[in-house]
Amino acid sequence: MLAYNSLSSVRIGPDMPSLIRLLTILGILAGLALAGIWSLANLIQPETREITITIPPDRIGK
Repeated sequence: MLAYNSLSSVRIGPDMPSLIRLLTILGILAGLALAGIWSLANLIQPETREITITIPPDRIGK
């Protein structure tokens, strides 16, 4: 008696064209990079501190 396995007919790995595989990997990496940038921009609050810069008098008159 033969049993039909529906998962054996689904093959993603070797049959996928290399261009689509490359674009998929690049898309996933770009998504991870954008998620990291978004999280740094929106979730991290910078510390505010006072800065004192001494300007030489000869630069003030110009």
